[in-house]
Amino acid sequence: MPDYTNWAIANQAVMNPATSAADLTQIANAQPSLRAAVAAHPSAHPQLLDWLAHQGDPSVAAAVAARRAGYQAPAPAPAPVGFAPAPGYAPMPAAGGSGGMSRNMMIGLILGGVALIVAVALILVFAIFRLGGNSGSSDFDSAQAQYAQSQAAMASALSKAKDVAASADEGFMDDSSLLKNLQADIKKAEDYSPIVLTKASDKSAVQAQVSQLQAETSRVDTLKSNLNNDVKAVQASQLSWAKTALSDAIAEAENVYDAPQGSNDPQTLTDLWAAIEAAQATLKSLDGADPSTVVNTTIDAIQKLLDAEAAVKQTRTLPCDVSLPEGIDPMVCGGMPSDALQMPWTSWGGNMSTQMFVSADGDVGCMWFDDRVECGVKDATWRMPADLMQSDVCITSQNCGGPSIALMSDGTVTAWPRSDVPDVDIARMEGAKVPVLMYGQTAAFGGVACYADVPGTTCWDTSTHHGFQISTGSLLYW
Repeated sequence: MPDYTNWAIANQAVMNPATSAADLTQIANAQPSLRAAVAAHPSAHPQLLDWLAHQGDPSVAAAVAARRAGYQAPAPAPAPVGFAPAPGYAPMPAAGGSGGMSRNMMIGLILGGVALIVAVALILVFAIFRLGGNSGSSDFDSAQAQYAQSQAAMASALSKAKDVAASADEGFMDDSSLLKNLQADIKKAEDYSPIVLTKASDKSAVQAQVSQLQAETSRVDTLKSNLNNDVKAVQASQLSWAKTALSDAIAEAENVYDAPQGSNDPQTLTDLWAAIEAAQATLKSLDGADPSTVVNTTIDAIQKLLDAEAAVKQTRTLPCDVSLPEGIDPMVCGGMPSDALQMPWTSWGGNMSTQMFVSADGDVGCMWFDDRVECGVKDATWRMPADLMQSDVCITSQNCGGPSIALMSDGTVTAWPRSDVPDVDIARMEGAKVPVLMYGQTAAFGGVACYADVPGTTCWDTSTHHGFQISTGSLLYW
């Protein structure tokens, strides 16, 4: 006996015109979802149909009604398990003969079912075709929209990058190569030419366009990402420079404040300490500051420190056995500053090695030799004083007219012969990494101290107190 609790077996039996009425009765009991199919089966007898019609399922009742419209009764069969006729029910008399459907009616039902299946299949194929076509169109529209969004995002990143590049200065960064990277990526973004596509009519061509749009979107996203990363790198370098420069300026200001006071005006010291505290507060706030304001904020704080230091130095008097030109800091009457830096040795000229530095603005370069400290300046607007060109070395060389001056080991100041290119510049042209002496810093060359400041670079012999101050605009010596 087949297991009609298995839906697949029961369904296969219902689809078989030879299934008996007894089997149909078992299927109707075991599989409620197949009752409409049971009602349409040619072997379903009147008692089974009547029982099905009273099960409360409208679809089954409709199938029973359709079945009865063309019914010819088969031989009676046992009622379903649990079957009980409704009160007042009288079974329909069986029709004469062997019962069942006519051959023509059965063929018609089979052909009608086949036609229905074919119609449904055609509808499904058409729907799938339409969905496929719409999918290609939708992919194109989505890819084009994403491409447009990426272009808009890159345009925004490019605008910000150009603002940062325009305001950035290599002198106020830890790594100037980062600005060059930003400028190079800005040019790449500016040179990018967007593509314009009109959606093709052929499905395969549309898919090719979608792939092209996706590739261009990826390219634009890469350009945007490079710009954003470059901006962050430049701003991080500016922040690092600002922290270092301001920390050094604060340390120098504290040294000035702590130095022997002499007859300083107390108010200038009060003002200097206030500037130091303000600079310390600025230093703490740099991490959370708007990146576009970091450099200018730092420069302003450093300038206030320098102004306050200058006011202190102008009122400070220290004993000195030389006559100083007006504007020269009396610190030259003292010894080597405690915070003086030892410059690293720099190799240049093949087999030459010496200590040297260049000023923060790149205009002044100084080198230490065994018998002298020599400094030169670019684009000097002054002429070498005649009395400095009377030394033996100048008379011998007849080449002391350039802007190069030396503080000799015996404490004398003299013009120094030089070629058209300063020695420090020669070293830099050869690829030597010349240290930079920032404003407010002092370099120690043996017994000679060199102090970098905005007015110029001041070098003096800490024993004799003789020296000079050199800049593009002036030369002072004593």
